Amino acid sequence: MPYFDYTANTPACEEALQRFCEVERRFIGNANSNHEAGHAAKAFLAQVTDSIAKLLGVNP
Repeated sequence: MPYFDYTANTPACEEALQRFCEVERRFIGNANSNHEAGHAAKAFLAQVTDSIAKLLGVNP
């Protein structure tokens, strides 16, 4: 069935869903928390932010 209501929800591709699940399992801490899991999440978030900024040609 064709899906046209992208305002309500956008179907995600399988690759994006798989990556999301991997990240959710690996980085369980709040990036603003002051514990090991939070520090790991914050470092990963900074790395991903830099990568996306480079792809877009902007400053993070």
